[in-house]
Amino acid sequence: MQHLRHVEKDVWIPKIMREKARERCSEQLQDFMKCCKNSGILTVEKCRKENPLLKEYLTAHYNDPAFYEECKMEYLKEGKMEKNWNFYKEKATETSYKPVGKYSNDIQEL
Repeated sequence: MQHLRHVEKDVWIPKIMREKARERCSEQLQDFMKCCKNSGILTVEKCRKENPLLKEYLTAHYNDPAFYEECKMEYLKEGKMEKNWNFYKEKATETSYKPVGKYSNDIQEL
């Protein structure tokens, strides 16, 4: 069993879950988007039927432990864990302290 960091459990895997849930609920999502386009400012009032349906479908996926495990396995299988870790390591080295100013040459020579 592989240990996941908090960012993976709380950010990366839920992101995959959202994407996959939207794919699986595409019909409800399209209905809601169509309603929003046609209603303009009165979206909340006019889309009372479509909004709860979409929420119901998405929430059912988000609360399904089997769906979470499926998305977690996809995350691990694709090696995203290592890609994300390398991304953060690269960012850390890019933003490392670099001396500037009057004494920067003295520091670099040390």
